[in-house]
Amino acid sequence: MRVLIILLALCALLVPRAQAQTTAAICFPGVANVVACYQPPFASYWKTNGGLPVFGYPLTGANLERNRDLGTALLTQWTERNRLEVHPENKAPYGMLLGRMGAERLAQIGRTADGAESGPQAGCLWFAETRHNVCDQAPGLGFRSYWQKNGLAIAGLDAYNRSLQLFGFPLTTPRMETNATGDQVLTQWFERARMEWHPTKPDQFKVLLGLLGGEVRGQGQPSVSTLGVEINRGYVGGTLARVRDAQPRWVRYNSIGWNEVEPTAGARNWAALAQAEAELQALTAAGATPMVVVRGTPVWAQAVAGSACGPIKADAQDDFARFMGEVVARLSKPPYNIHVWEIGNEPDVDPSLVSGDAPFGCVGNKNDPYYGGGAYAALLKQVTPAIRAADPQAQVVIGGLLLDCDPG
Repeated sequence: MRVLIILLALCALLVPRAQAQTTAAICFPGVANVVACYQPPFASYWKTNGGLPVFGYPLTGANLERNRDLGTALLTQWTERNRLEVHPENKAPYGMLLGRMGAERLAQIGRTADGAESGPQAGCLWFAETRHNVCDQAPGLGFRSYWQKNGLAIAGLDAYNRSLQLFGFPLTTPRMETNATGDQVLTQWFERARMEWHPTKPDQFKVLLGLLGGEVRGQGQPSVSTLGVEINRGYVGGTLARVRDAQPRWVRYNSIGWNEVEPTAGARNWAALAQAEAELQALTAAGATPMVVVRGTPVWAQAVAGSACGPIKADAQDDFARFMGEVVARLSKPPYNIHVWEIGNEPDVDPSLVSGDAPFGCVGNKNDPYYGGGAYAALLKQVTPAIRAADPQAQVVIGGLLLDCDPG
């Protein structure tokens, strides 16, 4: 009998321990700059209701915070995309609620919900409550499909109401907006979320949720750093730890050479980019946004003989545009995710002022009233369509200028 009592006592001790394991904290020790863990009871909620794609990483631990609507302190945990709150005043299964992050963020930036649409559109979800449609952007892909396929795991609710609990009603019509990372993306706001359309990503990542937790918690301040640095090729390995510490938004990466990839016209030697690709992948993984400088004119395309930094022959500019289309198609995809390109490093330098292998994009012309600016602009006009065709999200920025500018 005593043995039976002891065994029963041991079982009683083991049951709560097993339950604790199912709701244990969820941490991310291998992810840079994520130090918080999802803590009970938020950990199981996060895991059950969508995990990283829906909520992102934790921004804080579980803390008591004053709820402005109720005027009372609630156990709260902030995530990249939302805010989780324990509401003891509610009966199950509504003891945990999501913040109205979309509505809160719109209010923070001084925007109101868009005016009503005229009525339902074919193939779209119509929400009479806010008079907005939610549509797909491609067959079977887009905001409508994402809204319908995702929802909170609340027993007793149908699929529509599970989705409604997660996202809420739409507040705006889709339009192009700049997101928290500086990208121009088609965007639609909901009560609890912001959906973004990324057409060049794989299908499962074409719709992403905005980082509203970081934006709302930052009280309207940018959720990413405004710091930018330049790192030359070959130096990423020695500076990557500093990149992780400083967390710059931009890294101007100098550079990729057309001349090293295509020393012979029409023949691409992509192996020449092995080091650059490895470094760009490392920078992206560290949370930076690389801005890649492309320079270096092959001998066969040089308008100024012996000047690799100099201008491109008129009849070779189409070749350069084709090269840019291919390199952008190659590096705009994961794991690189490069979407910002700079054509030439300090392109206003005249070739006669520097050596032929100088690290500039020396297409300047000291004998021209505009110092070659017109020719550089023409090159950008020719190459930019090829870049955008390969990556509709791509941005082309003017090469940083070196010489003094005298308005007189």
